[in-house]
Amino acid sequence: MDRIEKTLERTEAKSLEERALTRLPTPCIFLAKERCSVYPVRPFVCQALHSLNGDACRKALESNSRLVEIEGYAHRYDIFMTVKAGVEQVCKDRGCQVDTLLMARAMKRCLEDPSLGQAWMKGRGAVPAGFVPA
Repeated sequence: MDRIEKTLERTEAKSLEERALTRLPTPCIFLAKERCSVYPVRPFVCQALHSLNGDACRKALESNSRLVEIEGYAHRYDIFMTVKAGVEQVCKDRGCQVDTLLMARAMKRCLEDPSLGQAWMKGRGAVPAGFVPA
């Protein structure tokens, strides 16, 4: 929760461009000792991203550019986008909320109220409007 709070302090009320510039001093809330602490169940977007060249990846992230290009296999991204579209459609068909969420805000809300997952599965919105990125 402390890591989430620090992330929110650095990113709240900032545009996407401003948040992109805080990427380095604002590491992923799931990083622990420079490793993903939720790797087996990491978000879909993380599953689609990978790097074939660690040095090039680090340089791209350190560039402070909003548009970071990371060398990888295009077919993994294509598969991700297809799966994402399918999951979103199933969720919509079942009446589940499918808004894009800011990870730190959404995780804070889930940790504060563990019943949100069940509410979402029953077709109720798990997060209020405003938890979506600007």
